[in-house]
Formats: sequence, C-alpha cells, structure tokens
Amino acid sequence: MSYYSVSFDNMNTWDDWRLIPTSPPMVAPPACYTNYVEIPGRASGPIDLSEALTGKPSYNNSEGEWEFTSHPDYGSVMFSRQSLYDDVRHYLHNRTRKVSFDDDPQHYYIGRFEVAVPKTGKNGTNITIKYKIKPVRYFNDGTVDEKYP
Repeated sequence: MSYYSVSFDNMNTWDDWRLIPTSPPMVAPPACYTNYVEIPGRASGPIDLSEALTGKPSYNNSEGEWEFTSHPDYGSVMFSRQSLYDDVRHYLHNRTRKVSFDDDPQHYYIGRFEVAVPKTGKNGTNITIKYKIKPVRYFNDGTVDEKYP
C-alpha cells in the first residue's frame, strides 16, 4: 500500500518513520504583505502602497501544519511510540530543511519545522509537524518557480 509522503532533506515520513498523513499534505498559500496608509480627509479610503516599491506583491512565509498518524505496525516492528516521537523531533524540531512531496517530485520548498507533543491512543500515535515555509517554490535544479505563489 502506498501513502502520501513528505521528504525532509534525506528523511521520508513513510519510508523512514511509517507516518501516514491524515490528509494529503499541502503548503498553505502565503499571506501578502500589505501597507495601507490612512490620509485624513480622504473620502475614498486608505491608499494601498503594498506594491509601491516592487510593482508586485510581497509575501510572508507560508504557515500551517500537517498531521500524521503512525502505521499500526510501527511500534511493534521498529520503535516504541516514544522512540518514534524522539526520532522525528530530533530530526525536525526547530530545524531548517528542504521539503518535497512524493506527488510533486519536480519541486521543493525550504522552511523551518516544529514537532508538537504527540497524541497517542489505541490506534497509534498522531504527530503534528508545524511549518513556516519561505514563499518560494524551487525546481530541483535550484531555480525559482515564477508561477508560485
């Protein structure tokens, strides 16, 4: 059986940790930097200077999170739930990594990641990975994909 997976540099959520996303992972669209100037007495509202310097929008980092659940056999075959959490946390928490998706192999992103305290239960361990990703998508040759964001 094949699952969506995410690669962080050399580690893959499925191949290395047997983590299954609760929904297909996507990068949230970045919010646009805006700059509105209120001018007293101006009847038609504030002036939008958001694109005044560059002539195009500027963006904040994309922020969001992905939730994964451990494969039912992970704990019995490879590591305990605590070891799984420790391994993921050690590799990702507060680190900057290149990230790519198995269903979009020609692109990657660069971001910083956090690993939240896992939720464990009878059906496995849920691990949430929070991200702050630069508002740039790269082709594998390192050039910028101008269609993004």
